[in-house]
Amino acid sequence: MKFTKRILSGLVFTGMILCLLVLPVQGAQTSTAPIVGVSAPKKPALKGKVSGTKLTLSWNKVSGAKGYYLYLYNKSQNTFRYYKNISGTKTSFSFTGKNNSTWKFRLKAYKVSNGTKVFSAASSTVTLKTPPSPAVTITTAGHSTSTKILLRWSKNPYAEGYQIYRADGAKGAFKQIKTLSGNTTLSYTDSGLKTGVTYYYKIRCYRKYTGGTVYSAYSSTKAISPSNTSGKTVLKRPILLVGDSRTVFLKHYFENDDAGITWICKSGAGLSWLTSTAEKEIAARLNGKTDLYIWLGANDAGYMDRYVAYYNKMIPEWKKQGANVYIIAVGPIESDPYVSDATVKKMNVMLKNDVQGATFMSLYYYMQNNGFKTIDGIHYDYATCKLVYDYIMKQAKKAKA
Repeated sequence: MKFTKRILSGLVFTGMILCLLVLPVQGAQTSTAPIVGVSAPKKPALKGKVSGTKLTLSWNKVSGAKGYYLYLYNKSQNTFRYYKNISGTKTSFSFTGKNNSTWKFRLKAYKVSNGTKVFSAASSTVTLKTPPSPAVTITTAGHSTSTKILLRWSKNPYAEGYQIYRADGAKGAFKQIKTLSGNTTLSYTDSGLKTGVTYYYKIRCYRKYTGGTVYSAYSSTKAISPSNTSGKTVLKRPILLVGDSRTVFLKHYFENDDAGITWICKSGAGLSWLTSTAEKEIAARLNGKTDLYIWLGANDAGYMDRYVAYYNKMIPEWKKQGANVYIIAVGPIESDPYVSDATVKKMNVMLKNDVQGATFMSLYYYMQNNGFKTIDGIHYDYATCKLVYDYIMKQAKKAKA
């Protein structure tokens, strides 16, 4: 008779090899069972349903099953781990979660033979998701032609898509007119409309899970009528607005609100981008009738002395090209791993006191006095972006041609 030494599940056995089923289970007692003459249970068919924040898993009753092991995916360990032992008399399990959450489950049925468990294969993975929250805000509804209306809305970071609804008139029923998948498109142009008719819009976002879809609450309703005029404010002196991702947010929300703004901005932009890419575009666009607004520094506030030196070098050149130059204070920060609000304050003091030949705009204290809110510690929500945009535009509208 042949003897072999093998290591199974961390234990050393010496002797005749038997056919063993070894099932390490996280969070439950590891069991082994002879599989000769004992058939494993059939694989259960797992399904899921979500209603608000209540999540329910259900499955078919497996013949001969003593119970079921439920496994939950652990993202940090990239594996499914034991979650719960459920009686064989039950075929469902419910729990309550929080909005914007995601769970992935698998299920195994088991029999008990000679005091040990024999498991089925794992079910297919079921992914459950709770509704996205909060509801979006329609940030622009208007600035249309005689047959078109432009809609823009705030981004929900958990959304997987957006649904747009329209009612034709105050007493009209809302009908879905567009579904957008993904979370990058945050605008829609509704066309084929009639001049003089007031249209009402609302938007909700959604997430898809295995076998279904969950939705956020609807946005507040916006009413707008197509017209033959754009309704835009035309600046007497066009401006170049230069900035980083905070300016990108402004562009997204307000690009179509006023005529006369050229947006020169990029996410992650700092002094290096300004001195290379942006500087060339600024030089190409200044024409003697354009003013220059710069809102930078959040990404490399530690280089405040370099900003001051660069501005003092370039401002005379920009003014020779006919531009009035405005340096906008770096806005406040709630939390960021790379820059503190104290550093931002120091940079603004240097910008105000040491930069020559430009108008310093005290945005930092304006925001502190009027209130602000971030969505991630550094980027502002829609209401704060509107506050910043109006502050800049108020100054821009003072300029004479």
